[in-house]
Amino acid sequence: MTNESPWELLLGNAGVLQAALTDAEPALADAGLTDVKAFFLLTSVEQHPGPADLARALMLPRPTVTFLVKRAEAAGHLKRLPVPGDLRRFQLKLTPRGRRAMNAGRDAVDQAFASYLGRLSSAEAATFRKLIRKLAGAGE
Repeated sequence: MTNESPWELLLGNAGVLQAALTDAEPALADAGLTDVKAFFLLTSVEQHPGPADLARALMLPRPTVTFLVKRAEAAGHLKRLPVPGDLRRFQLKLTPRGRRAMNAGRDAVDQAFASYLGRLSSAEAATFRKLIRKLAGAGE
């Protein structure tokens, strides 16, 4: 048994995530995604099409999300659609180009994280997957 605190485990987990995302950055750039935030924006927009909801989901300030949305629109990854009955509001929708970029980004992040999972034995990787799903509330 280890004396490692939950905080230290959280930091270790965040470190692996950061390392995998850093490893994926060149492939994300090849997919037309300027940074990791742009990738997470595209992966989140379908579940959170409203800008304020998107900002909450991404844990980013609204001005940052506004900047990212404008950049994604300019790249052709997103389009704004009016909210019926409220001309002041809009929702975001992935364009076909945005979906391709998102999928390419997902592939890049998958490959980068797979290299870290490759450090585990098959049994360890299976246990890790099971534990992550359990911690995320997706069952055992």
